[in-house]
Amino acid sequence: MARRLVSTLLVLTLILGVLGTTGVFAAGKSELTIITYHSPGQTMNKILDMYAKKTGTKVKFVSVPASMYHDKVAMGLFNRVADWDMMWSFQGWTTEFEPYLEDITDNLPKDLRDDIADAAAIATVRNGRWYGTPLFLSIYGLYYNKELFNEAGLKPPVNLDEMAAAAAKLTLDKNGDGLPDIYGFAREGAVLGLFASFMQTIQNVGGAFLKEKDGKLAPAFNNEYGKRALYWIKQFYAAPWADPSAINTLGPDIRKAFAAGKLAMTYEGIGAVESFMRQEFPEMLKKAGLTVFPGDLGTKGALPGAKRSASLPGSMGLVIRKGTPNLDAAVGFAKFLVSPEIQKFSMTDYGFVAVRKSMINDADLVKQYPFIPVAFEQAKYPHERWADKYYNAEQEATSPILQAYVLGEKTAEQALKEMEAEVIRVRSGK
Repeated sequence: MARRLVSTLLVLTLILGVLGTTGVFAAGKSELTIITYHSPGQTMNKILDMYAKKTGTKVKFVSVPASMYHDKVAMGLFNRVADWDMMWSFQGWTTEFEPYLEDITDNLPKDLRDDIADAAAIATVRNGRWYGTPLFLSIYGLYYNKELFNEAGLKPPVNLDEMAAAAAKLTLDKNGDGLPDIYGFAREGAVLGLFASFMQTIQNVGGAFLKEKDGKLAPAFNNEYGKRALYWIKQFYAAPWADPSAINTLGPDIRKAFAAGKLAMTYEGIGAVESFMRQEFPEMLKKAGLTVFPGDLGTKGALPGAKRSASLPGSMGLVIRKGTPNLDAAVGFAKFLVSPEIQKFSMTDYGFVAVRKSMINDADLVKQYPFIPVAFEQAKYPHERWADKYYNAEQEATSPILQAYVLGEKTAEQALKEMEAEVIRVRSGK
């Protein structure tokens, strides 16, 4: 009997020992898992190596196809079967999944939070509460070819009429074949698309895409502001001075055209253009100027409330899943990503604009990357994307209507009426 008791105690001791070891390992934060829709990339892989060396914690990216990402995240969170610690997010997804995310506001020092540009923070912040940290500041500005402007005796435009006039003057047919060799302006139409352009522009002219009505958000663009926004969108994509291929063109191709001297101006991601030129067209770096995107204020026909400038922030970040067993490690990684060391590294290694406003005080860094102060100036004028769970569906429903308008297949009145109906349908869940 005594021998059997000793054996039983020994087995229990071994089991408890194994369980204890397993429990320690599970909470040991030896690996963080991040779900995303792309591979980490060269710069991020370097950051992950730096973090592993500094903390001993490995960070693993689990990539799923972009077309499946949202639904996989939603299913995992809603059914409470998610097994990742952090997820790649932007304003819309953070808004949608907020109840399933960990509020780490009190884990982040106030001076750190205050130093992060609002246009970047919105990727991971909702109603003043932080659920992670942004990776970079994504903001668009107006790039212009200083050489072409100087030759034509032009200055950077301060309103949309000036931009249109400059674009018209700088659309040049140098070889005399009847087709422009240089277009005055182009902006991406394939990814950001006409929907994002409309959301920016209607606010730029003083209107709004949505307004609260009876406690709900409802369309607010079927009016004179909507018509004014459509007018400028047609100019951006279909005026004689606008590159006609841009409506179906990706950002990298727009950047390449500008760097090759085929565009006088482009509306592009600040930092991304310099990064591309540094690699492919270094001689263009001295010719490229950057300024805040001009607004409708002061423009002929401008409506009341028109703004001086505006840009859609598209910043991304990492948010933390509520209930993760690796919360401390996830918070530590979030802080690491926005540390001055890593923000500076991301900028110099790839070209991302840093999220920390204090970077503007680094004279050497600003000298090397003169786009920094322009980016933070542009970031003072972010436009609300109304990026909620309906965003993607609204974009899909309205983009064909906008394209039909730009191509002259619909009137402004028809386009606005049809868009309004589609937004109401989408937001009603039908």
